[in-house]
Amino acid sequence: MNKWITTILTFLLIVSTASGFVGLQNESNSENQTNNTPIYTASELVLKQKIVSINIDAAKDESTIRETLLFRNTNFLGEIKNEVTNPIGLTLTKVDMIMGGSPMPMYMSNEGNFVVWQDVIDSVKPLYNLEYTTSKQATISVASPEWLIMTISPIENLYFTDENGKQITSTPVIENDYATYRWENPTFTQLNIGMAPVAYTNPLLYLVIAIVLLASLIYQISKYRVPIRAYVTKINIRMNIEKFNDFMTKRINSIWSRTPLK
Repeated sequence: MNKWITTILTFLLIVSTASGFVGLQNESNSENQTNNTPIYTASELVLKQKIVSINIDAAKDESTIRETLLFRNTNFLGEIKNEVTNPIGLTLTKVDMIMGGSPMPMYMSNEGNFVVWQDVIDSVKPLYNLEYTTSKQATISVASPEWLIMTISPIENLYFTDENGKQITSTPVIENDYATYRWENPTFTQLNIGMAPVAYTNPLLYLVIAIVLLASLIYQISKYRVPIRAYVTKINIRMNIEKFNDFMTKRINSIWSRTPLK
């Protein structure tokens, strides 16, 4: 946990961008004044970064997901929402960036697919961490962050589509069996993660093929064995006849000439 938080804090010191948070709707747009300091409403929240870490367990057909949210606003008081699709065992914690990185559990409620909580965002911008499991074919609500960063494992046979089923492409950074994807001001509002099925070949198939080939070879050998043997025998008989004829010719010539055979 501390290692993850340290990594997030280090990354946040490096990356800096700008955009709006879409998905926080049906909220008041009025601006209150307290000591001449504006209090932002939920619809005015700006999501600076959304960092998603995904571990896919194909054997269990599930994904373990952690979403980390960082908002750009300060002086906010009110309701915060984040859309989550089919979460199991959802937890929400808050980490103050200058409080030693200790996660604090947050009370939350559900409104359809949205997780809702109340909080104050001041000059000390907190990190909100949502952790849950879902199916292997995970869906992430993007909500128009300035930066969307996704780290995923395993890295093979993955594909991504948007809310319209259109393929999303990006060149990842590969490190230690993890792929990290980054999108600046993404235009898609939904990121669907899929795994292409891995081709599996049963070893028995190779055994069957080997047996068929061997049987075919044996058949071909047995089919031509008798003709070959008969042909060889015929050649041997012909050679013996020729030798006999040659011997008899020499014998007859020897008798006629009364010359002993050599």
